[in-house]
Amino acid sequence: MQAKLKEVGVPTAVYYPRSLHQQPAYHGFPEAFGGLPVAESLSRRVLSLPFHPYLDAATQEYIVNKLRAAIAAP
Repeated sequence: MQAKLKEVGVPTAVYYPRSLHQQPAYHGFPEAFGGLPVAESLSRRVLSLPFHPYLDAATQEYIVNKLRAAIAAP
């Protein structure tokens, strides 16, 4: 998805490729019994799209349309 959006000029980012509990700063803290599977799953699937208060309506629509097209593409 990220590559498809990049091809059409829509920037994306993955801010947390690993869950917070998997980050070095949290190494010494205890985890829940059985781990944190939902957090780990989300960290592999969440992709951030452009979002800020100055994003005009035309740009928003462009991003939404390109995202829909990328989702629908095989």
